[in-house]
Amino acid sequence: MRRLAFVLGLAWLGVAAPLSAQEPEDEPSDVPDEASSETAGEPSELSDLADESYEPPTVLVIGQRGVPDVLLDEVRALLAQAGTLVDVGGYEREARSRGLAPDAPATIAAIAPELFPDLDLVLVVGANRPSRATLVSLAYHDRFGLQILDEEHAIRGNLLTDESRARTLAEVRLALAVITRPRGGLPQLGGGVAPGAATPGLAVRVLIEAGAGFGTREFSVATAAGVLRLDTAIFPSAAVQLSVDIEPVARGQLTLGADAEYLTSFALVTTDQRIDGSTRETASRSQRIAAGARFSYRVEPSLDAVTIGAALGWSALSFSSQAPVSLPDYTLQGPVLTLALSVPIASRLVTITLAPEAQWIVDVGGALRAIGVDASGASVGGSARIRFRVLEQFFVDVTYRESHAFLSAAAGGGSDVERFAAVRLVYSAM
Repeated sequence: MRRLAFVLGLAWLGVAAPLSAQEPEDEPSDVPDEASSETAGEPSELSDLADESYEPPTVLVIGQRGVPDVLLDEVRALLAQAGTLVDVGGYEREARSRGLAPDAPATIAAIAPELFPDLDLVLVVGANRPSRATLVSLAYHDRFGLQILDEEHAIRGNLLTDESRARTLAEVRLALAVITRPRGGLPQLGGGVAPGAATPGLAVRVLIEAGAGFGTREFSVATAAGVLRLDTAIFPSAAVQLSVDIEPVARGQLTLGADAEYLTSFALVTTDQRIDGSTRETASRSQRIAAGARFSYRVEPSLDAVTIGAALGWSALSFSSQAPVSLPDYTLQGPVLTLALSVPIASRLVTITLAPEAQWIVDVGGALRAIGVDASGASVGGSARIRFRVLEQFFVDVTYRESHAFLSAAAGGGSDVERFAAVRLVYSAM
């Protein structure tokens, strides 16, 4: 890259030398030159156009991980003398949302033309250590990620020296001289990425959910001795969920993911209706554990398009009591298939998701089998979710789920109905 500066210097000397070798001008004449007087009296039309068309160069300054903040602030202040700085915050947020490193040339090529179509220069600032750095590295790129210069300068106390400041300004001017952008920016030059379009590279997002709400459980089964029935009052509940989304192509239409969810009751009191007609209240717990893999597909490339998806996983719904009751502890578990439809509204400020599901129950537990319940059954249900985007990485979800399990027994049928509603806070980590 230093050779590039040397070649440009030689080219300038090659132009300047013939000018200095011209014959000395004749002695000034007493008769004023008519053309010269007109030029001196009024600015030329070409000069007016040049003044009107001048645009200060735009510069994006990106800090590598571990760069001291004071050093990065000083470099930005220095480059403000050579051009107009653009907002780096929006660029970094967009890079993280796609799972890309902000300082990578591929990231610059994917995002900079989209956010800043007329961007002139990108400067990536690094340091040899996060504290008490002695060297600063400056990598100069155009908005398509092409590296123009790569320089290092000595610093003291995480600050540029006077010599380093002068050299940096000279490098900035050289890099800007190398970069030529047509008036009108990206459309004339071609390339770049349209807003919201897919960009090469893998994107990974982790979502953490936690919330509280309420729920109910109803269970009944026919046995040889009569019908066992259990009804709960409305009980408080808590929910946590961890999700991982993987986009093989960042902002592409396909997303792969995995989920793990846990729902549990608090202060649940159940009413045990015995065979003789008497009732008894006891402290109990209702829990659901579910995990699975899923995929989703946007029907159009736009981020505001409807998304369809499917998931296959395993779900276990359990009930247990602290004191012995006529209904034994049990767990209904088996594979579950879920279909989903998500509809974004108002530029994804609100997203509505409907997810019907069907489960094949392969195990009901030894205690239920002992009183004549078949080991297998089926369950149908689903969930609804309304997601509100509060901040870029924070959401508030209002969720509701309901399922109806159908069991077979020697003396007749049985059922288990669960209902959960909750408000959840969702954090999205890029």
